[in-house]
Amino acid sequence: MAVAIAVWCWVIIMALATGSFLGVVISRLPNHEPILLGRSECPHCHTRLGALDLMPVASFVLQKARCRYCGAKIDPYHLWVELAALVVVLLAVWRGGSTRNFLDLCLLGFILMPIAWIDATHRWLPDRIVLPGILIGLAMCWWIAPHALVAHIIGAALGFAVLATVRGTFRRVTGRDLFSLGAAKLLALAGAWTGWQYLGPILLCAAIVGIALALIDRARHKPAGPDPRIPLGTYMAPFIYLAALRLLP
Repeated sequence: MAVAIAVWCWVIIMALATGSFLGVVISRLPNHEPILLGRSECPHCHTRLGALDLMPVASFVLQKARCRYCGAKIDPYHLWVELAALVVVLLAVWRGGSTRNFLDLCLLGFILMPIAWIDATHRWLPDRIVLPGILIGLAMCWWIAPHALVAHIIGAALGFAVLATVRGTFRRVTGRDLFSLGAAKLLALAGAWTGWQYLGPILLCAAIVGIALALIDRARHKPAGPDPRIPLGTYMAPFIYLAALRLLP
């Protein structure tokens, strides 16, 4: 029992620490700031933060969501990212079944988190995450299920081709972009991790969610943002992960 508790504590700590790192990636990558070398600081008083200020979840709770130097309110964004990373790990424990599958699901979840968040806030799918994600997905397939590698390679190629064709056709007809080319690369990532069989369900579910949210915004008379492109990556990411968990029909 003691060993099991110790293992679970370690898993939770590592999940939250990974979420803390992903929060840094999400906040710095769009601004082209150094990720590994940059020091964290309060965005209000610009005081450099120490270890006690950067403990995942604990710092936010103990400091009552305020900077202990200037008293300014802390954006809960980092807290949500850390908790989301914990959810990814717990789902991987639930559906993994083996160490290899557990690592596979954790890696995919940690790759998709910054992709979804950055696309939602910046309408940008960074190649620095998406393109290595495709290669990692194929490598994990070769490691775990080499007999399925051909289906995953086909999925990556087909995923890119489908959305790139849709985007190009829409642009020729209307003269504008419906979504970024990064969405086609993300669907290639989906095919690399889940195989071509899940591309249809992923696209369908993402489209339904996107249309539903657009209709809700229109009903509320919410003005369009400065970038009218659909954050398709944000809508696809959770369904890619559900497909990997084998929870998508």
